[in-house]
Amino acid sequence: MLSQDLISFPNVEQVPDFAMAFTRMMFAHADFEEQVREMRTAILKTRSRYARRGKNSGLGTARDRPGRMEKLISDRPGLVEKQEALRIRQTLVDAIDPCDQRNLLAHGRWWRFVVATSTIKIRGERKGEPAEAGFTVPDILAIAEKLKTLAIDLERVRSDIERRRGDDDVPDDQP
Repeated sequence: MLSQDLISFPNVEQVPDFAMAFTRMMFAHADFEEQVREMRTAILKTRSRYARRGKNSGLGTARDRPGRMEKLISDRPGLVEKQEALRIRQTLVDAIDPCDQRNLLAHGRWWRFVVATSTIKIRGERKGEPAEAGFTVPDILAIAEKLKTLAIDLERVRSDIERRRGDDDVPDDQP
């Protein structure tokens, strides 16, 4: 029997702050992912073997992205300045942990709410995830804020690249 301090499957009405924090985190993650795609697109707008063949750059998971984006950039010398490339790589490295935490929250098994600490307990379902983790509303909001900040960083670097290249005002369907 569960203690009064533990609720196995709370109704969303019992944990509205968690629902809002989770939604905020999911939108921040979606924005970050969009900025990764926009960066890839900005880099692929140059003449390259990828662009000519119409291949996807295959940036993969958060763990794969720093190396794969680095390769994409190195295949297009002169497009991205060294400091920009370092900033892109660091941003993608910094995104690994919040993306991992988001994935655990989104794909793990939510199994218990601890009333005394206002903590959602989650069991990892995927290889490499912790067996169990706990998240509070501030924890989830911190993940959202980190993802939001990383998305802004990528957007700024991409804007600088496009502005320097002179295509920041060219519609996306133009070569």
